[in-house]
Amino acid sequence: MIREAIAGYGVRRSAAAFYQMMARLERDGLIDGWYEQIKVGDQAVTERRYRIKPAGAKRWTEARAFYESVSVASVREGWSNA
Repeated sequence: MIREAIAGYGVRRSAAAFYQMMARLERDGLIDGWYEQIKVGDQAVTERRYRIKPAGAKRWTEARAFYESVSVASVREGWSNA
């Protein structure tokens, strides 16, 4: 689900880059991670699961607000990527 959300913003990452990013978020206390066994067909597979913590939700809200304000300012001021 997190990978799909990130991809929705046009970010394409390898599995290694994704798990490295998640490890950093976990290290910084922004998410919790754990392993969970699921069944795929007749095989048991171990998957890594994540849940955002209150500190992570706060940071997410702050980051979105920042980038939204930059976006509004860029339109208002006529900034260009050129």
